[in-house]
Amino acid sequence: EIWLQTLCFTLSQAIESMKIKNDEEVAQVFDRAAGKVCLKCAVRGACWERDYISTYNCLNDAAPMILKRGHAVRADFPKQFVSRCLYFESFLESVNQAAAALMLKRRYRKRVEESNHLLAKELNGIYHMLRAIAGTKDADFDRGLEIKLARVLTRYDEQARALVYYDAAGHLRVELCGAHVGELLENEELLRELSRTAGRTLCPDPDIHGENRAELKEQENYVASVGVAARKKDGEPASGDWGTFLKTETGKIYLILADGMGSGEEAAQSSKSAVKLLECFLRGGIPPLEAIGTIIPAMAARGEERPFVTMDLVGVDLYSGACEVVKYGASASYVLSGQRVHRIGAGELPQGLGLTDTPPVHSSLTLSADEYFVMMSDGMSAAGEARLAEALR
Repeated sequence: EIWLQTLCFTLSQAIESMKIKNDEEVAQVFDRAAGKVCLKCAVRGACWERDYISTYNCLNDAAPMILKRGHAVRADFPKQFVSRCLYFESFLESVNQAAAALMLKRRYRKRVEESNHLLAKELNGIYHMLRAIAGTKDADFDRGLEIKLARVLTRYDEQARALVYYDAAGHLRVELCGAHVGELLENEELLRELSRTAGRTLCPDPDIHGENRAELKEQENYVASVGVAARKKDGEPASGDWGTFLKTETGKIYLILADGMGSGEEAAQSSKSAVKLLECFLRGGIPPLEAIGTIIPAMAARGEERPFVTMDLVGVDLYSGACEVVKYGASASYVLSGQRVHRIGAGELPQGLGLTDTPPVHSSLTLSADEYFVMMSDGMSAAGEARLAEALR
């Protein structure tokens, strides 16, 4: 943790030290032009020694427009400067050559700074992810309950064994081992008796069910139904949106929606890559906010030729109904409860398609039975909030 934090700080300091003040760069433009043209001028002493202050002021006044435009024109310089300069056209040409080189240098340096800044942000995201993993609670074994459940099991199968523990979210899990475990789980009376003994309703975990090993989990209080509808833009071979949903072993269901800026295959590929990466993080137990905070710079670092991707995520705890929402440039979502429609604010749209320091927007709420959480991309939100609310009702 200390090593990674130090690395992030060192890289950030290095990025700051690379920055050059604008006035230093402007001085270099005029110095190069003077070095090429003024050295051969017979009156250079008057311009650069006797009237140095006047010359400096003339060039300083011309600098802002030259940098804004990217090149110089005659009108940028005061008339008295133009009239007394014996080689003004050559001086102007040299200034433009130096300005062009400066603009190229600035663009290159900006790309380097952005890449380094993104790397620093990505390392910072990894740092927070590792802290989240390190802070995850270890399995908490319950030896007393294990003995009680073992007494129940032996009445049905003397060879069966049970291991009882609570997962990271504090939910009860019972691991069963034995030659006839598969047959045991088909016995509804056994499941009812184990649940009564544990004081919680237990049900088989379909993801961990083999011939000689199976696992019972504490049954969730809610069941989630997920529906998806999509339509691509007219005339495009593919939609730029991509989404998925997944359920974790801790009883949380996540819905993810990514919107690749633009449309077509390239936007779709960017959305798909972001969704798959986020899905891997969530399955690995990374909290949503830290996961999205790491993906953003990773996606931006892939290059300017790829479109930007907005991210929208909702995670629902099926034990409590607690709902976590994370938005990065995504459209608003809506909670429908009976005929009431509640709007969940949109994420702030980042400025530009490349480097951005705009953080994800995080919020939380609690869903009740028979409530709907509706996510949508900006193609739907363009219909207007009033029309969407009426459609939802």
